[in-house]
Amino acid sequence: MAIQQGPGFLPGSGFRRGEVSIISSRPGQGKTAYITSVLNNLIISGKCNTAVFLPDMPAAEFFSRLTASRAGVDYAKAQRGVVTRDAWLLLTKAMAGLSKARLWISASKRFSSNSVRTETLELTHVLKLQKKKLDVIFIDSIKYLSDCPGRCGDKTDMLRVLKRLAEDTGAAVVCTYSLEALCEDEFIVRARPQLRDFRACGVCEDLVGLIVNMVRSEYCDSRGDYKDTVTLDIVWNSSGAYGQAHSIRFDPNALRFYTEKL
Repeated sequence: MAIQQGPGFLPGSGFRRGEVSIISSRPGQGKTAYITSVLNNLIISGKCNTAVFLPDMPAAEFFSRLTASRAGVDYAKAQRGVVTRDAWLLLTKAMAGLSKARLWISASKRFSSNSVRTETLELTHVLKLQKKKLDVIFIDSIKYLSDCPGRCGDKTDMLRVLKRLAEDTGAAVVCTYSLEALCEDEFIVRARPQLRDFRACGVCEDLVGLIVNMVRSEYCDSRGDYKDTVTLDIVWNSSGAYGQAHSIRFDPNALRFYTEKL
């Protein structure tokens, strides 16, 4: 079952229950902004129970980014407290909406795939007593899990734990992953990486339902014709065609993606 993200949002590839999805990119391309955009879209639907695990970001910072994204307010200005009165009203309204959301945010430098699994199963048990279920689990980012074996290490054991978590809870497990530049004597990750690049990074596609790579087009097009456009490359899709690409607009101030496709 695919989780619907609204018309035009990541067309052709929803996050599926019981599977692990990976959202990857080079550093600074907008992975966390993408997660907050998807999360806000799910919150608006009012139908999803969502857990967010942050191995390398304070919960307060993530919530601030989520609020600015929801309000459409410049995040940097909001952090400095120099927004207009209208912007403050938008932020207040956004926070009021988020306070009613079925959302759990947990942050810890000591997270591992197993500790995420343990905490999630505890939350799932609580929800079950309320006759509810967990729908989506976001992890931003698996690179910072304590059992992540590094840039080129075999990530099979870690991904196997997360896949088992997805199957046991029936939720969609969505992870961000940073493809960093490597040393000269190692393989080079292309601007638009392919499946073999992820294999070289230790990612086994047999344990993953979906791999999406994000590319900020202005970094690849010197003309600047596609400023604030992000291309989503479907690198792997276990239940359908892959190798496709879709473009969406990015608001670098509010750190959010527009839901309409180009």
